[in-house]
Amino acid sequence: MVNKIALVTGASRGIGKAIVGKLLKSGAIVCATARNVDGLEELRSDFSQHKKNLHFFSCDLSCSADVNNLCESVSKEIGDIDILINNAGILHLESLENSTEELLRTSFEVNVFAPFALTRYFSQSMINKRQGIIINVCSSSSYTGGGAPKHCIYASTKHALLGFSRALDEELRSHNIRVGTVSPAGVSTDMMLSRTDLDHSSFMTADEVADAVMFMLNSNGEGIVYEMRMWRKSR
Repeated sequence: MVNKIALVTGASRGIGKAIVGKLLKSGAIVCATARNVDGLEELRSDFSQHKKNLHFFSCDLSCSADVNNLCESVSKEIGDIDILINNAGILHLESLENSTEELLRTSFEVNVFAPFALTRYFSQSMINKRQGIIINVCSSSSYTGGGAPKHCIYASTKHALLGFSRALDEELRSHNIRVGTVSPAGVSTDMMLSRTDLDHSSFMTADEVADAVMFMLNSNGEGIVYEMRMWRKSR
């Protein structure tokens, strides 16, 4: 990981922040992006000892113009990246009856369209160099209907992200580019605070998910891990 350049979305809190911390400790150069500017400033303070290797880019992933600007800014200021971690995601729990087209479109913009656009852009340099790793943080909802009511929108986006990842692996494998997914179920983050239907004491930590991502990044033998599901032990 030393001097490898990684772009992490949703980096200001939760799983993204944990991934940023572990990448920095491993010697990587990290481009951290999030919509929340205050969150990025807090990240700067928390990882001040790694300030030479940490770069910040504010971006609203629900806005395609912002995503395009992020791609161009990273390329101009940092250069080609070696690792792309599409971690950012939004969770809208709503019944089909009360769902709206706006909620559906915003969810797909952040959870699917942004990872697709970022991957399309940054994979080109990876193809040219014949090396790179792309990891998409999915969800247990990528495999199920969410395990509870009101998951129509969220589960749809995560199914799409998993399908995209699997197809992408088939497409990029011949270019020596790794594509993988990590799909946790129930993580102790701000996103899950509203889940009163679940026992929060059973949630896994963001660090545990970040450890899984790092394991995947370091899995480089003939037998590699490319799709990982994480369940709560006491679910």
